[in-house]
Parts: sequence; C-alpha cells; structure tokens
Amino acid sequence: MTLVAFDELDGSPTFDVKSGSYTATRIGLITWSDGTTFISQNLPVTIYAGSQNIQVAGTKFPGIGQLYIESVDIEPFGNRITNTDTTQDFTQVNTYEKGKVTVKYATLTYQTSSSDQNAQQLNNDPVPFLEHRWSAGGEFLTVEKQVFVYSLNTSLNVTQEVQPGIFIPTTEHQISWARVLNPPFDAIRLCRGTVNDAPFTLTTGTAAIETLLFLGADLEREVMTDGTRAWKVTYRFSEKSTLAQDGNGPGLTGAPATITTKNTSGTSKTWTVPAKGGWNHFFSQPTGTTNPATPGFWRIQAKSQATGTNNGPFQISNFNLLFPTS
Repeated sequence: MTLVAFDELDGSPTFDVKSGSYTATRIGLITWSDGTTFISQNLPVTIYAGSQNIQVAGTKFPGIGQLYIESVDIEPFGNRITNTDTTQDFTQVNTYEKGKVTVKYATLTYQTSSSDQNAQQLNNDPVPFLEHRWSAGGEFLTVEKQVFVYSLNTSLNVTQEVQPGIFIPTTEHQISWARVLNPPFDAIRLCRGTVNDAPFTLTTGTAAIETLLFLGADLEREVMTDGTRAWKVTYRFSEKSTLAQDGNGPGLTGAPATITTKNTSGTSKTWTVPAKGGWNHFFSQPTGTTNPATPGFWRIQAKSQATGTNNGPFQISNFNLLFPTS
C-alpha cells in the first residue's frame, strides 16, 4: 500500500518533555481526498473486546521508538473548495484541494497487571501488541549403539537388540500480529524453513542463534470498522535448545560455563554447562584427533563449506524481516 504524501510545514515538529510526560506534534499538508487513508494508515481503529476498548498503537515517530501517534486532526487548508454543496443535501459534504494535518505523538500508557506487563512487551517484542502462545513439544531421536556401553561392565558394548534413544523437548511458539496492512510476504517465503542468524528476543526471553526454526505463517484477511482491509498474521516457530559439546563454534552463543550447586546437606558440586546448540546440532560421538571422543550434540556442516555460519543443514536468515516497523 502506497503511503499518503505528507508535506511537513516549517516549524514542525515540536516537542514537549516533562517529568513523566513526553509528547511531540507534527503539522503538514496532504491531499484532502487522502484524509481517510492517512488516518487508517497511521492510527488504527479501536478494538472492542466485550466491555473493554483497546487502542492499537499508532505509527511511531521517525527515529524515536517510544513516541506513537495518539491523535490526528484534519482541517481545510485555505479556501479552495472543489465541490461546494449547492444542493443543501445533508448527505453531501464540501471537499477541498488540501488538508492541514496536526499529528500528536505521546508515550503509550497501559494498565498493567501481574499477568500482562504490556510495557515490557513493547520493549522486548519486535513490534507492539503481539499475541504469544507457548506450548510444549519434542522429538524422539534414535542414536548410535556404538556410543554406549553397559555401566556394570564398561568394556561391553550395548547389544544389538537395544535401541538407545533420547527425547529432545521443544517449545512451540505461535505469535499472532493483528491488523497488518502490508504483510511481509517476501520475507515469509524467504525465512520459512530457516533458523535465526542472531539471538532473537521476545517477551518470553531470548532464543540463541540457530535454536529457533520458522515453520511458516497463517494469514487471515480482516476488514476493520472503517472499511480498511488488513491481515491477521500468525507466525509459527519451533525452538530447540541442546547442550553443545563443540564450545564456541559457529552458531553458538558462548563458550562452556562452569556453575556450582549445593545439595541439602551443603555439599558443593561443580558442573560444566556446554554452550547452547540448536537445529544444526545432532547427537554423535566424533572420532579423530581434533575433537574429543565425547558423546553429545555436535554441530554439523556441509563438506563444501568449511568456514562461515550459514553452512549447516538448516540455513540461517534474519527474522527481523518478518516484523517490519514501517
């Protein structure tokens, strides 16, 4: 959708900063016939949920993330009437060549509760007002028998009839974004089936590199109360985090860490926690002289790509492309 042209006047913008209050005002000219479109693009309609009304955030002030449009006033500019109401018909209105627009911005205020900290959501989510559903999942993996021996006799390999396996928990994310006028269709096609190329932060926390797999999107057409057509976009991700044995290699968020715990009697025990691995890590016991023969999750890559981070079975992409802010 093409954005309405806005010719900002001299002396605009202005700012008013007080203790606990931050506002701004911009004044400019638009084509009169574009007034309704300008409002729908920059100040979405109010959502009514039962007896509660929820105002969706307006457009951000350019370069100032905490300021959002709270009101838009449009009045005729000059006396250039293009179709004077000569019929005296109440269903007809005057139209003009230009409209003077006064746009007021302010920091958003919300009623917060222990279960819904909207202010925190604005700080952590890529765009405001995302609905986030978190559910449990997992996959069962069969692993190589030669990795294991019997604990009573460590010289005895696991027998043929035993089929070792491990269960890897996953977190399934369903993120819904309502009233999207221009969904990023190209980014959705580009990112599906890939993993995150950088730590990705949501209200629920940060997913480490390569731990978040984008499964795809569900899109549903919506018609808002002012007639504007929009979309409800629902993204689906699967997060898998393993304890990687390969230290600070490609796709990892840091070297192994050491933590100390105590039991109820006060006895201390030191644990080495490997770095986090994700969808490009698989359970194995490498052999050779460069890697220790430690069973666990190791990152694999294509033989033809010896260096770099985008060389695993799951390609990486920038998930911020899924959440354009303009």
